[in-house]
Amino acid sequence: MIDPAQPDSSSHLFNVLLIEMGRDEWTQDLPGEIKKLPNVGRLLSVGEPSELVSPYFDGHHDVAQASAFDTSHRINSSNYAIDRDLYLETRHFEGAALKMMDRLPDFQEWMKSDLSDRRRRLFREVAFWSEYLELNDITAVIFPVIPHQVYDFIIYRLCKSRNIHTLIFDSTNAVIKEVVGISESIEGIGDPSFGLSIRKMFPLGSEMCEPQNVIEDFWSARPGMLSDIDSNALSIRRTISRALKLAHSYPTFVNLIQRNRLPTSNKCSGTIGLRVRRRSALRRTRIELSRIQTIINLPENFVFFPLHVQPELAVSPLGGHFEEQVEAVRLAVRYLPSGWKIVVKEHPDQSVFFHRPSGFYEHFTQISQVDFVRPDYSVDELIENCKAVITISGSIGRQALIAGRPVGLLGSTWWSSAPGVFRVSTSKMMQKMMAQLAVWNPPSREEIDQFTRLLQMSIFTAVLYGKPDGLSEERSDEVKKTTLLNIRMIIGSWLSSKH
Repeated sequence: MIDPAQPDSSSHLFNVLLIEMGRDEWTQDLPGEIKKLPNVGRLLSVGEPSELVSPYFDGHHDVAQASAFDTSHRINSSNYAIDRDLYLETRHFEGAALKMMDRLPDFQEWMKSDLSDRRRRLFREVAFWSEYLELNDITAVIFPVIPHQVYDFIIYRLCKSRNIHTLIFDSTNAVIKEVVGISESIEGIGDPSFGLSIRKMFPLGSEMCEPQNVIEDFWSARPGMLSDIDSNALSIRRTISRALKLAHSYPTFVNLIQRNRLPTSNKCSGTIGLRVRRRSALRRTRIELSRIQTIINLPENFVFFPLHVQPELAVSPLGGHFEEQVEAVRLAVRYLPSGWKIVVKEHPDQSVFFHRPSGFYEHFTQISQVDFVRPDYSVDELIENCKAVITISGSIGRQALIAGRPVGLLGSTWWSSAPGVFRVSTSKMMQKMMAQLAVWNPPSREEIDQFTRLLQMSIFTAVLYGKPDGLSEERSDEVKKTTLLNIRMIIGSWLSSKH
């Protein structure tokens, strides 16, 4: 076995780029640990502005609002152009990146922008990061979470087209506590084989802390998970959130009236105008949803499709083109058994925090096989009565597996290799799943436990997204120490495998 902590005369030095790592109190010691690895040459950093820039970084670049140009450096964007060759490289992910810009403030519905604005932003970013990777001779890039903030997604896709090695830590598992999965691609999220292969490279006797209670956590409903809490608690949470927003909005509107009588700066007026337009977009979403006819009695035979909150990484990029969720429903309807229905449920928090595009729900109602239920309809009741659940990557899929329902998975997620999961992103697989629903035999508890044991061997104890809440100081120190040890071992083993 290769010991990544020991020098190897034949080792190749990698110029490593860390994305949003080592620039906060929780991970500030990580660059020093990585720099000790014998196969690491230059170590560079990209992330939000921070005062905790490690002395072990050979260079760092600040980004703000997911842009290379919104920084204190005031980079001149006119110095960066995208030529034909670079566009040919970009066009394979252009659509996904443009849609991902929904999460950026400059491109929300209440901002006046069009497709050309987004493309200009994309071209500048692509040109900058293309040159950045070339000038720094980057040979490996490490992401602490699935790239989804536009700029990191651009870096990821450029790496893929240029055969630059990428390592992704999947820190989005909300069920199993204090663990990360690893993958070399977005599509590979949930495949245990890569984690198992890296673990085999760990030297014998290495002090690796095993994840604990994986089976117990998988089967339990975690308090605080939105999809696992009951509808009454969810309703209370939603009511409180709306009340706080309303309380905040009242003085804003009062100030708006008062400020109209007084000289104000364009900046203040613009900020208030944006708030008003944002709330109008949220209100319009709620109105459009309220106009959708919902059913009270569930059909005898139906497939449950829970809508995802958007924008979020569970849909973009994990869902690929199924971020247009109506396309997912259309694919399912095409192979739905005769007389069956697709029951769609809106996410209760969507209209609280994010708006839907105008006419979003109308696209679903134009499909005759689709019925809507209220957003506060019991998820447990829907799962109990459905024939199957189809989801892009949502945690409701895990609940369905526990309840013995088949799950059609359109995207990627940490439980994608579990028994009872069908990867239905293609017509062939969707048809195969639908054909089996009438004679479905759910996997046994033993089969699912076997999956969780395999999962335990392919994931690692670590936290990369900040200090975990609710831990004692002693436990927090232990998790931090384990994180530094395991992340260093993972990165060292991964780089060694690339010789």
